[in-house]
Amino acid sequence: MAFSQAGEPLFTLRQTVTPAEYAEAALLVERRLSWTGLPAVRAVICGLCAALCLSAAPLSLREYGTMWLPFLFAVCFLLLGLWLLLRQPARRFRELERRFAGSPVLCEETKIDCCRDCVVLQTSCEEILIYWTEFSACVEGGSFAALSGGAWRQLLVLKRDSLPEEQREAFSVFLRDTFGLSSYYPEKRGRSRG
Repeated sequence: MAFSQAGEPLFTLRQTVTPAEYAEAALLVERRLSWTGLPAVRAVICGLCAALCLSAAPLSLREYGTMWLPFLFAVCFLLLGLWLLLRQPARRFRELERRFAGSPVLCEETKIDCCRDCVVLQTSCEEILIYWTEFSACVEGGSFAALSGGAWRQLLVLKRDSLPEEQREAFSVFLRDTFGLSSYYPEKRGRSRG
């Protein structure tokens, strides 16, 4: 290992991320870190804008003698809301797959050493040491953990499936302890009351 200051790795992953896995992780990060990233929220906002336009119809009738303009804007907002709800998620997924395909380094098999203070990425053409503090958030979902906001990698996908079964829970605990409560978003496993 070229980075001697990294220390002994606690977890070692060997993985090759597919475009679909990368896109799924990126969408999960977008949607968990910002409530406006949810397609349903965007559609509701468009519906509220349409209702606001319709509420201006009496004013438009009184001032301009026509209600067509508020109705036209309301229809446009409703159509935009439907597009954001039904079509935009698939377009965004394809866009993220294209972004992944445009970076050949992301497609290579990667050895990832997770140390106490940092993560070391090794591919056939690069070796990068990234400290955990460079990442702004960790989102767990399904079979992976997605780290967001690194300087060298804006999104780092760590596939838990590449770990032995007995280490997966310990890996989640390690990520939770590393990122703390403010920037760690565990996998949603249903509603809990507490």
